[in-house]
Amino acid sequence: MSAPARRSRSGSTSAGGTAPTRGRKSRRRRPRPPPRVEFARQPAHTWTQTRTPFIVGEHAALAKRADFDQILADHQTWVAGRGGARAVLIGWSLRGADLRAADLRGADLRRVDFAGANLEGANLRRADLSDASFVGANLGSALLDEADLSEADMRGANLAGASFVNTEVWRTNFKGAIVAPETLHRLLGCRRPDK
Repeated sequence: MSAPARRSRSGSTSAGGTAPTRGRKSRRRRPRPPPRVEFARQPAHTWTQTRTPFIVGEHAALAKRADFDQILADHQTWVAGRGGARAVLIGWSLRGADLRAADLRGADLRRVDFAGANLEGANLRRADLSDASFVGANLGSALLDEADLSEADMRGANLAGASFVNTEVWRTNFKGAIVAPETLHRLLGCRRPDK
């Protein structure tokens, strides 16, 4: 007994169960690459490290610097109350950056890597610095009042003269940090014994 005839996609029948091919090779579908983010459609102040441009080589650092400068300019306008946008730099690497006297009040700087950066005299009031790294950074005379430093890494950081009024320091690592006595009593929430 022979196998029943089957109808193929083209409409012809075959007895062996094998459909005639149309002369094309069978192609496997390639997985689609993830969509590329087009930065012209994204507001500059919301970029995070996961949305960095697909730029390689020597121009990558220049593009990143231009993005950062624009974010800072927008943030300054926001701080002044003239529009602009709050700086959101979640997860960025600002290792070794020169940010002396930078005004980053109220910025979202969660998980930012400030290792070795110079933030002397920077204004970081009310900034969200949770889980940020300040290993070996210079924060001398910086304003960190009402900032959130929860789980931040301040190992070896220079905090001499920094202000920590009402700063959240839950599980913050201050091992080896340089802290002036007047700063230390604010951090620990106690009075200095000589006063």
